[in-house]
Amino acid sequence: MLSSTIQTGSTNRTRGIGLSIRQPWVELILSGRKTIEVRSWRTGHRGELWLHAGKAIDTKACELNGMTAAVLPRGALVGVGIIEDCFEFSPSSWTQHRALHMNYIDFRPGLFGWVFAAVRRIRPIPFVGKLGLMKLDLDSGAGA
Repeated sequence: MLSSTIQTGSTNRTRGIGLSIRQPWVELILSGRKTIEVRSWRTGHRGELWLHAGKAIDTKACELNGMTAAVLPRGALVGVGIIEDCFEFSPSSWTQHRALHMNYIDFRPGLFGWVFAAVRRIRPIPFVGKLGLMKLDLDSGAGA
């Protein structure tokens, strides 16, 4: 159950699973412009996933998307969404889904698409992220 200040839909929770994503990618997911997150690893996780804005910024992605890095939240939980699917990209699916993943890099083998739905923005909560999926315990303010 998230703390009373953090709500996801109609439920309150204090624990969950999160993923740290660099800016502006997480902002593009929150705005609904990007629905597929590109990762170099597959996940079996389905369901709710907290979105953490990492401290790093992809400046080229900011420039390509007309975003100002200085105004984007970093080092905080910024939203929650549902992971509906995860698939391995092929050269054709990379091109087919480019408008949904928005990545400017060329296809290379070993890239996976994490499909997001029902993404909701929350008021940023300062939080130290980490690589990979992270267990969250929002009552203690730390990863579990």
